[in-house]
Amino acid sequence: MRIGIIAPPWIPVPPPAYGGIESFIDVLAREFDAAGHEVVLAASGDSTCPVERLPGFPPSDHDSIGMTTHELRHLIRAYRGLTDVDVIVDNTLGGPILARIATRRPVVTIVHSPFEDVVRELYSATSPDLTFVAISRHQAS
Repeated sequence: MRIGIIAPPWIPVPPPAYGGIESFIDVLAREFDAAGHEVVLAASGDSTCPVERLPGFPPSDHDSIGMTTHELRHLIRAYRGLTDVDVIVDNTLGGPILARIATRRPVVTIVHSPFEDVVRELYSATSPDLTFVAISRHQAS
């Protein structure tokens, strides 16, 4: 299976220091690869995870964390580049909303943040076909 993984643009994969989401993505990509899957990673240009990476992404910019314009630009490039995968694993906040119009591929969203009211409202705007995965039992509850 060919699996596309989208990382947030803020920190490289793997992270040089702190970066819980990016560490998770690094392990996920390596494990999929070790299991015999083809993995394509859409991440910042300074990422070094040893799987195939989509080209054309700028280096991470920690100062832009949370800036919608940077995340959307990153997501548009990612979804445009992941047209030849069987499934997309999206690890961003905005990706599931964009996925509705950006791809016909199945999308699984890993939810890394608490299900606060604003997050629930955003995710209610996604496609009913989208799958969400919590990172813990506590979060899923």
